[in-house]
Amino acid sequence: MTIILVLDLGSSSTRAIAFDEHARPVPDIYAREPVGFSSGQPGQSEDDASLAVHRARSVLVTALAQCATRGITHVDAVAIDAYAGSLIALDQTCNPITPVLTYADTRASTIAMRLREQWDELADLQRTGARTRANYAPARLAWWREIQPHLFDQAATFVSLPDLVRLKLFGSISTSLSLASWNGLIDRQSRSWDATWLDRLSITSAQMPVISEALITLSGLSDDLAALEGAQLIPAIGDGAAANLGSGCVDASNIAVTIGTTAAMRIMTKAVPDFLPNALWQYQLGTTRSLTGGALSEGGNVVAWLRDTMHLPDLQTAEAALQAAEPDSHGLTILPLIAGERSPGYSDTPGATVHGIGIGTTALQMQQAWMEAVALRLALVSESLKHLAAPGAQLIASGGALYGSPAWCQMIADACNRQLHVCEEPEATARGAAIHALEHLGAAGAVDKAPLGRIFSPDATRSEAYRKASDRQIALYNKLHLSTKS
Repeated sequence: MTIILVLDLGSSSTRAIAFDEHARPVPDIYAREPVGFSSGQPGQSEDDASLAVHRARSVLVTALAQCATRGITHVDAVAIDAYAGSLIALDQTCNPITPVLTYADTRASTIAMRLREQWDELADLQRTGARTRANYAPARLAWWREIQPHLFDQAATFVSLPDLVRLKLFGSISTSLSLASWNGLIDRQSRSWDATWLDRLSITSAQMPVISEALITLSGLSDDLAALEGAQLIPAIGDGAAANLGSGCVDASNIAVTIGTTAAMRIMTKAVPDFLPNALWQYQLGTTRSLTGGALSEGGNVVAWLRDTMHLPDLQTAEAALQAAEPDSHGLTILPLIAGERSPGYSDTPGATVHGIGIGTTALQMQQAWMEAVALRLALVSESLKHLAAPGAQLIASGGALYGSPAWCQMIADACNRQLHVCEEPEATARGAAIHALEHLGAAGAVDKAPLGRIFSPDATRSEAYRKASDRQIALYNKLHLSTKS
């Protein structure tokens, strides 16, 4: 039996999970440690670098002990997936001199705005696949240089969290195309560090890790990881790319849509798109595939906020009422930007907007309107992805917020006017990392298809109602955000 040990560096937990040659979880090999980010000041979202490495080692050691208990004495490969967009500075001895900046840290927003005033953001988007925003490396590096110049001068190398884990656990310092591209600092056509940004930031390519897709045979490991001797270390990938692989969204026939705390929509293609719509980003997955999509800052957090602040009915009652409700029947127009905006418009103006509340507006109508508003924003991303999708491409849905709400699934299918198929793989991201490893080992032929469940087909009448609602939402957005809309 082939054994792939996946190290999942998530934003809520660090986990180690074993998969077999069919990309099925191996029973009873699962280790988890919770993650908690520091957020003591506005915009802050940091992790302690040493603790992050310790968690990774701990779950691997536990999983290896579980393997031994089951009589598994050999691991074929170690695969890593991670939340994308982390950044750490290392000194000359390759030790961290900064915390881990996570994808959610927005303290570089003012610097990002200044960079957009200096250089053409949309030209940079076409070159790098990323906007000039606080959660990408260019703005973060400029921010570090401004607020901590002495620390910046000490920095010998800038890496992501999986790069640091790889270095400290396995002794290899390099990064993958997937991780490098998410940080917005590579040329998406040449797949090398972007000379334009490096020059602007006064950074040399020697201060960035080597980008490599090569496999490494693990050797010389510490005693607690000695059971991994001889295993192949697979280039790490971002969690979005892993989720696409794990849910079966590997070509233009399927578009992945995920709603957890936030929401995203992604399509995987072989070629790097020549042109990238302004609403989207584009990352790499090795040298043969790319991942294009858009991410919203809102998703399940919208429903959580409503439940915290309004007198909503219990979940079962609310879900039944939502399924029975006519689309856009509440008279509300909402821009659900409670956590700021990423795709599709990337407005710098913070805050959500609700228009049309009347004395008869109910809490349940508010819930319906907010959920529909998120669906309408996803529909705009879907429209931007249209040129990459095959005719009749369907949505493959995953994420805890969707699993618990068939009503939301139907809203999205109707708003996007696409069939939506629910993926029933609970470990889609880790499974995707395992599939990525099996592909590198040349053993992906035996992989099972992703399990798919309920289908939601769009209804023409409901889709038309949502088209009109989208027109209202766009008109409101243009009135409030036109100065930053590109």
